[in-house]
Amino acid sequence: MSVKPDSRKLIEKCVEDGVAFGILRAHRHTETPTREELEAAITRAVLAEIDEWFVPEEPRMQGW
Repeated sequence: MSVKPDSRKLIEKCVEDGVAFGILRAHRHTETPTREELEAAITRAVLAEIDEWFVPEEPRMQGW
């Protein structure tokens, strides 16, 4: 029997977890982060979650 992950659910979890962590991260040093700081923290956290769960099929390039 072959088992395959549900990619949509996994990506959804990565985004939800990343957004939650990014919001906490943005508020780490200030109570009122700017919109740009909030967006940057959320983006970094979401991408970090995706990198944690997904591996590219080809070798990583510099700056991936």
